[in-house]
Amino acid sequence: MTPKERRTQIVALVDSGEPSTPADLAARFGVSEDSIRRDLRALAEHGLVRRVHGGALPRSPAAVPYGERLEQQPAVKQRIAARTAGRLASLRAVCLDGGTTVLEVARLLPPEFRGTVVTVSLPVATELAARAEIEVIQIGGRVSGFSHTVVGPDVVEALRRYRFDVCVLGVCSLDPQAGLTVPDRDEAFVKAIMVERSASVVAVATRTKLGTAEPFLVAPATAVGTLVTDADPNEPLVTALTEIGVEVVCVPTA
Repeated sequence: MTPKERRTQIVALVDSGEPSTPADLAARFGVSEDSIRRDLRALAEHGLVRRVHGGALPRSPAAVPYGERLEQQPAVKQRIAARTAGRLASLRAVCLDGGTTVLEVARLLPPEFRGTVVTVSLPVATELAARAEIEVIQIGGRVSGFSHTVVGPDVVEALRRYRFDVCVLGVCSLDPQAGLTVPDRDEAFVKAIMVERSASVVAVATRTKLGTAEPFLVAPATAVGTLVTDADPNEPLVTALTEIGVEVVCVPTA
């Protein structure tokens, strides 16, 4: 088997969730761990996997522009959002992150919600602008065309002035070991301060984003109080998250 063929198979194994430590892969392919490390380094340089301590994880399907994400699993996102929005009815100060699933949460906020929503998301602010019973605060800053959110130091500084009952966090990647990660450095800083300033964090994520990793860390997985997802409650990733203290709410797929 040539190195190129081996690397193609490594990507397939990582994407399928198979064990991907250098030792596991070296035993599978009958080569040295140094050879596997070179393979992983080359694959990471081409954006095909994300190297983490002890091996590799697949990249997130959410690491694409906002417009493309709007087309990904809309029905699943709506079910996740419906379960999440119902938890917010009695709260007073809610921070809504960017992301297409969080946009669905905004659309489904119950009529009895009478609090303040602070958001970095342009689509979320637009969606809630017509809700007279909700005070909507759009944080200002540099607009990211990739995520349709505002980012940068002005945003981080503005968010420091708030204390939120809850932050509903859009997830790009979440893994029990790698934590919450994103592909953009500025977005990582914004998400991190939202987590820091919130009494609790509810993360919303389709199953495809779990067990993936991107280069910039937002927070460890233990920062998530509740994860609402369409993952199977019996799968190992759900078990691993539960074991570190995350409440995982699994929404039926149909």
